[in-house]
Amino acid sequence: MIRSLGALLLLGFLAACDPAADVTRLSQGADTIDLPSGAAPAFGQMVRRCGMDVTRDAAKIGRFPDTRQGVTLYDSDPQSTRMRPFFLTGFTDGCPRQFMAALVTTGTPGAHEFVRYQATPASVPYSPTDTAYEVIKRATCGVGTGKPCGKRLSRLENQATFIIAYQRFATNETWAEFLIHNRNLIASSLEQ
Repeated sequence: MIRSLGALLLLGFLAACDPAADVTRLSQGADTIDLPSGAAPAFGQMVRRCGMDVTRDAAKIGRFPDTRQGVTLYDSDPQSTRMRPFFLTGFTDGCPRQFMAALVTTGTPGAHEFVRYQATPASVPYSPTDTAYEVIKRATCGVGTGKPCGKRLSRLENQATFIIAYQRFATNETWAEFLIHNRNLIASSLEQ
């Protein structure tokens, strides 16, 4: 209940603000945690690994979205099904990011809209990534909360992607979701 109330209050506050300024505000401080070398982040946490060359110790999986605004995903052990480090490069500050997962998938804004607006009951509260997506969508597409992006969706899909991390390779009751927009982590949340 508190999570949904907070999301509704944030959406109401942001509705009165400038969309471009809202996106800038979202991108400041979402992933400013630095851990000492050798320390692993908690599940659902994304940390900076400045100075680390992840290309040496991990396999490149792909770029998401596949544009100059995308980030590149690396897996430290692609043959494994256990929880292990994953890395992202291409952020505006030049520092790689690390998070822990057994399985990682990616999602587009179009897929997110389908799940959020059509497949998810309206009673399911907005998560921090849902709320942040609404701000980005409004700035790019000019549409309100709960409305699909429409004809500007391809533009939004060139700027944003969702990275979804799972603790186990099989069934998961909880997963982590990271929203990346224009090479910045905008929001993250643990989902159920």
